[in-house]
Amino acid sequence: MKAVKTAKLYDLEGKLTSKQLQNIAGKLLVNPIIHNVIEPGENVFTATPQYHFVLKQIDLMKHEKAAMEEIKQNYTFSDIERNAVRDYYKKLGRNPTDIELETLTQTWSEHCVHKTFKAKFPTTAKSSIIF
Repeated sequence: MKAVKTAKLYDLEGKLTSKQLQNIAGKLLVNPIIHNVIEPGENVFTATPQYHFVLKQIDLMKHEKAAMEEIKQNYTFSDIERNAVRDYYKKLGRNPTDIELETLTQTWSEHCVHKTFKAKFPTTAKSSIIF
Protein backbone atom coordinates (compact mmCIF):
# COMPACT_ATOMS: atom_id res chain seq x y z
CA MET A 1 0.00 0.00 0.00
CA LYS A 2 1.36 3.44 -0.99
CA ALA A 3 -1.04 5.75 0.82
CA VAL A 4 -4.24 6.03 2.77
CA LYS A 5 -6.82 8.69 1.96
CA THR A 6 -10.12 9.62 3.52
CA ALA A 7 -12.97 11.78 2.34
CA LYS A 8 -15.82 13.65 3.96
CA LEU A 9 -19.06 14.45 2.16
CA TYR A 10 -21.01 17.58 3.04
CA ASP A 11 -24.50 17.62 1.57
CA LEU A 12 -25.67 21.25 1.45
CA GLU A 13 -29.25 22.10 0.62
CA GLY A 14 -30.60 25.22 -1.00
CA LYS A 15 -29.77 27.32 -4.02
CA LEU A 16 -26.18 28.44 -3.53
CA THR A 17 -23.94 30.07 -6.08
CA SER A 18 -20.53 28.63 -6.86
CA LYS A 19 -18.92 31.55 -4.99
CA GLN A 20 -21.10 30.91 -1.92
CA LEU A 21 -20.13 27.23 -1.97
CA GLN A 22 -16.44 28.15 -2.27
CA ASN A 23 -16.76 30.53 0.70
CA ILE A 24 -18.56 27.95 2.83
CA ALA A 25 -16.02 25.27 1.99
CA GLY A 26 -12.94 27.48 2.28
CA LYS A 27 -13.92 29.31 5.45
CA LEU A 28 -16.02 26.82 7.39
CA LEU A 29 -15.51 23.24 6.28
CA VAL A 30 -11.92 22.69 5.17
CA ASN A 31 -8.38 23.82 5.79
CA PRO A 32 -7.08 24.40 2.24
CA ILE A 33 -3.51 23.58 3.29
CA ILE A 34 -4.38 19.99 4.15
CA HIS A 35 -7.73 19.40 2.40
CA ASN A 36 -8.95 19.73 -1.14
CA VAL A 37 -12.48 20.38 -2.34
CA ILE A 38 -13.90 18.47 -5.28
CA GLU A 39 -16.86 19.33 -7.43
CA PRO A 40 -19.75 16.90 -7.96
CA GLY A 41 -18.78 14.19 -10.43
CA GLU A 42 -15.01 14.49 -9.81
CA ASN A 43 -12.98 11.52 -8.58
CA VAL A 44 -12.69 11.74 -4.80
CA PHE A 45 -9.26 10.10 -4.67
CA THR A 46 -7.31 12.00 -7.29
CA ALA A 47 -3.58 12.57 -7.12
CA THR A 48 -2.46 14.44 -4.03
CA PRO A 49 -2.50 18.16 -4.82
CA GLN A 50 0.82 19.94 -4.56
CA TYR A 51 0.98 22.94 -2.26
CA HIS A 52 2.80 25.98 -3.63
CA PHE A 53 3.77 28.48 -0.96
CA VAL A 54 3.04 32.13 -1.70
CA LEU A 55 3.97 34.76 0.87
CA LYS A 56 1.28 37.43 0.96
CA GLN A 57 1.89 40.96 2.16
CA ILE A 58 -0.98 43.05 3.52
CA ASP A 59 -0.42 46.56 2.13
CA LEU A 60 -0.86 48.81 5.15
CA MET A 61 1.68 51.33 3.90
CA LYS A 62 -0.10 52.40 0.70
CA HIS A 63 -3.67 51.13 1.14
CA GLU A 64 -4.37 51.30 4.87
CA LYS A 65 -8.18 51.39 4.70
CA ALA A 66 -8.42 48.37 2.38
CA ALA A 67 -5.75 46.53 4.37
CA MET A 68 -7.55 47.12 7.66
CA GLU A 69 -10.78 45.81 6.13
CA GLU A 70 -8.94 42.73 4.81
CA ILE A 71 -7.45 42.12 8.27
CA LYS A 72 -10.89 42.53 9.85
CA GLN A 73 -12.40 39.99 7.43
CA ASN A 74 -9.63 37.38 7.61
CA TYR A 75 -8.30 37.52 11.18
CA THR A 76 -9.95 37.47 14.60
CA PHE A 77 -8.40 40.61 16.09
CA SER A 78 -10.48 42.92 18.23
CA ASP A 79 -10.62 46.56 17.13
CA ILE A 80 -7.91 47.48 19.66
CA GLU A 81 -5.68 44.60 18.54
CA ARG A 82 -6.17 45.44 14.85
CA ASN A 83 -5.17 49.06 15.51
CA ALA A 84 -2.16 47.92 17.54
CA VAL A 85 -1.06 45.70 14.65
CA ARG A 86 -1.43 48.61 12.23
CA ASP A 87 0.52 50.98 14.48
CA TYR A 88 3.27 48.43 15.09
CA TYR A 89 3.89 47.73 11.40
CA LYS A 90 3.69 51.43 10.52
CA LYS A 91 6.35 52.05 13.18
CA LEU A 92 8.49 49.32 11.59
CA GLY A 93 7.89 50.96 8.21
CA ARG A 94 6.83 47.77 6.48
CA ASN A 95 3.79 45.67 5.67
CA PRO A 96 2.89 42.57 7.68
CA THR A 97 2.74 39.19 6.01
CA ASP A 98 -0.21 36.84 6.25
CA ILE A 99 1.97 34.47 8.27
CA GLU A 100 2.76 37.16 10.83
CA LEU A 101 -0.90 38.12 11.17
CA GLU A 102 -1.96 34.49 11.47
CA THR A 103 0.67 33.93 14.16
CA LEU A 104 -0.53 36.96 16.12
CA THR A 105 -4.20 36.09 15.82
CA GLN A 106 -3.51 32.54 17.01
CA THR A 107 -1.23 33.71 19.81
CA TRP A 108 -3.78 36.25 21.02
CA SER A 109 -6.74 33.91 20.73
CA GLU A 110 -8.65 33.00 23.85
CA HIS A 111 -8.26 29.38 22.82
CA CYS A 112 -4.49 29.61 23.25
CA VAL A 113 -4.84 31.76 26.41
CA HIS A 114 -1.74 33.74 25.48
CA LYS A 115 -3.42 37.04 26.34
CA THR A 116 -2.48 36.23 29.91
CA PHE A 117 1.25 36.68 29.27
CA LYS A 118 2.71 39.56 31.27
CA ALA A 119 4.35 41.46 28.39
CA LYS A 120 2.55 44.56 27.15
CA PHE A 121 2.06 45.48 23.52
CA PRO A 122 1.65 49.29 23.41
CA THR A 123 -1.26 50.72 21.49
CA THR A 124 -2.52 54.18 20.65
CA ALA A 125 -5.66 53.35 22.65
CA LYS A 126 -5.94 54.12 26.37
CA SER A 127 -5.15 50.52 27.26
CA SER A 128 -2.40 48.12 26.30
CA ILE A 129 -2.75 44.64 24.90
CA ILE A 130 -1.36 41.92 27.11
CA PHE A 131 0.22 39.00 25.29
